[in-house]
Amino acid sequence: MALGENRPVEVEKVEKEHEELKAEYDRLRCSKRRWRAREQKSWTEIEAITLENQAVKDNLAGNAIVATAQKVAWSEAMGELSRRNLELHGSLAAHTLTVAQFVHGLEPVADGLKEEHEVLKRLVRGADAGGED
Repeated sequence: MALGENRPVEVEKVEKEHEELKAEYDRLRCSKRRWRAREQKSWTEIEAITLENQAVKDNLAGNAIVATAQKVAWSEAMGELSRRNLELHGSLAAHTLTVAQFVHGLEPVADGLKEEHEVLKRLVRGADAGGED
């Protein structure tokens, strides 16, 4: 009956091994739950980061649209200023020409007035000198 005598020892050994395996199984199940929880948390964080990145991209796209609109408005304003500047230069040139023509038109009048002045001076000198005309 060597077999019967060893049987309780083997049963105890198998039961002990069974308990160890059961404990290892429970530990692995808990570890698997923790891993799944961490994995879920990681996916949640990834989704949050993805949403945040999308919001930043949307914001940048909005800023780009605003910047483009401002650039267009600035270009239009600069175009208007350039157009107005050309108008003013044209107006200034026209006024300068008008003044030059006016001055040029006054030169004969001025020459005539100088001649009359000289004649009057001679008359006055002649009147002062002898009273003769």
